[in-house]
Amino acid sequence: MTDTPTPESNRPESVSSRDTSPSAHAGRKMQDAHVIALAIVIAGLLISVTIFLSANMAAGYILAQLKNGSAVSHPGPVVVSNFNSTSQSKPQPAVSNSIVVAILGSEGDENSQIVQAYVNYFEKSGLNISDVNLVDYTSAEGQAIIGETGLEYVPAVLIFTNQNLNETALDLFTYLAQQGALAETDAYYYSPISSGEYIGPLYDHGDLEVFIMSYCPYGLQMQKAVIPVMELFQDSDDVDIELKFVYYAMHPTSGEVEENTRQYCIQKEQPEVFLGYLTCFVEAGDSEGCLNSTGVDREKLDACYAAADEEFLITENLNDKSLWLNGYYPRYNVNLEENTRYEVGGSPTLVFNGKEVSWPRTPEAIKENICSMLENPPAECQQELSTSAPGTRWGAVDDYSGGSASTGSCE
Repeated sequence: MTDTPTPESNRPESVSSRDTSPSAHAGRKMQDAHVIALAIVIAGLLISVTIFLSANMAAGYILAQLKNGSAVSHPGPVVVSNFNSTSQSKPQPAVSNSIVVAILGSEGDENSQIVQAYVNYFEKSGLNISDVNLVDYTSAEGQAIIGETGLEYVPAVLIFTNQNLNETALDLFTYLAQQGALAETDAYYYSPISSGEYIGPLYDHGDLEVFIMSYCPYGLQMQKAVIPVMELFQDSDDVDIELKFVYYAMHPTSGEVEENTRQYCIQKEQPEVFLGYLTCFVEAGDSEGCLNSTGVDREKLDACYAAADEEFLITENLNDKSLWLNGYYPRYNVNLEENTRYEVGGSPTLVFNGKEVSWPRTPEAIKENICSMLENPPAECQQELSTSAPGTRWGAVDDYSGGSASTGSCE
């Protein structure tokens, strides 16, 4: 047993923050991965972070992660380095291109971290930002924008197209739209970000689906973050949280396929002991010890495992490498339908009420985001959970030493 869940040493694993559909992901895995470096400077304190990303990663999601990263508050400007992808050359803007950036949000959002990320990216790309204007999202204009775009989070960055944007600016914004950093309508480009203050529709009930690989370090981190939230809402009629599994396994020699299936079966057939087992497993990865200590019924587990194996061809997909995803990873089809529906591509992925969301990996942040989307938040929403992020190594759920609000994923 290793000290920490680690990728297979002889197979490429990209640490990234954007998921794609199974078919799109399969195509991308067949290409050689190119990398880009992202340098972040916050409040004069230089924090150099190197994140390896595949060439066709959605740039907007990278920027969105600045909102959810280790620097939760924004005391100063954030500088984002230019993207450099050899698979698609980024246009070179002229220096004399002046634009006005609009911010959909409320007072103070002009200085928020995500806004500064976009503004600084535009400036480093050679655009001259002549002004940054705030559009109150509660105003008639703001509500019209929300109605047209379907935006559910603020602040959001907008560039109105009635500014007579020159060809250079249009090329840059078109490029960013192709990469997923901007969406567009006839009237403006805007940032399609799923984090910040939620202003979307409220729900009577909340369903959170957490897609992971059981030996992915970032899946492990998400499991440790979500366990206290699962415990909090386990008796609630208003919130359901379910663990699900990505459609392929990146760590098969570590026993990931088998552990995925154990967790799937215990959650399905023995929910009363599932949280106890999961809490035990994330401490050291000792599945055998945890099965014994938490009272899992072995006969029920074995029967469920055999049925799942037959239904989803688990062992066949594991043993026959000709069936592996691009020759690298065994397919894991237990939750294939949901993976396809939500275009899940990596571990972890959160889906709330049918929509993918990007939330900080702390118990309190997950709880608060769930509660903010409910029409009538239950009493459990008043309980405070930890605002610290767990680490990506084996360890107790309440051990936050070495943790950070990582936004990495296994994909």
